[in-house]
Amino acid sequence: LPMATPQVIALGEALAEFMRPLVGIPLDTAGPFEGPFPSGAPANFIDACARLDLSTGFISTVGNDAFGRMFRARLSRDGVDISHVVVDPVRTTGTAFVTYNPDGSREFLFHIKHAAAGQAPAIDPEYFAAARVVHITGSTLASGPEWHAACVRAATLGRAAGALVTFDPNLRPELLGGASVEEVCAPILDRTDVVLPSGAELTTITGIEDSATAVQALLQRGVRMVVLKQGVEGSTLFTRDSSVH
Repeated sequence: LPMATPQVIALGEALAEFMRPLVGIPLDTAGPFEGPFPSGAPANFIDACARLDLSTGFISTVGNDAFGRMFRARLSRDGVDISHVVVDPVRTTGTAFVTYNPDGSREFLFHIKHAAAGQAPAIDPEYFAAARVVHITGSTLASGPEWHAACVRAATLGRAAGALVTFDPNLRPELLGGASVEEVCAPILDRTDVVLPSGAELTTITGIEDSATAVQALLQRGVRMVVLKQGVEGSTLFTRDSSVH
């Protein structure tokens, strides 16, 4: 086996995130930000796994700049293998600016597609030799055709290695660029074992309003497990035979 063949692999956008420190400050208004914080949905996932002492690896691209160094240092310090985090000599590290609205919703401003974060590294099949989980996020799927193809390739390699493929829809309208959700998600749903949607995401990826019917549609499609995230009410895990809240 190669030097590093992690058991949990994620891939996707590496970002420097800047957050409004108070609720209700619009992004189009001058005001304070806190950050930079190393971020991006797949990066947050893999960093949390590493902090749980799992064998982890991340596939991504950062810029040859301060934000890229910050990102690599954070993941490396927490135990993530970053041998497949490529440093782009030309493009800057991707960024995200976020504010929280009084109703609890968020607004984002991303710089991904024309940044280093929008560049998908080559996928090395040998890196997946020991994979037990391959994690895909909807934000990465929507980050352009290269990343979409990389996610499908990673899911395919994960399946071939006997790994679970997990999918967090995490759909950001700001990134879809006019593509339909079905067009973006279908190739991954066909290769996914575990889907982790919120209620709104469940409706979006299935086109079905009723959550119970939508869950069954995913299970009939071949998904083994649906974990419906329900905010303060917790989560419910569904299989074809049972459910656990």
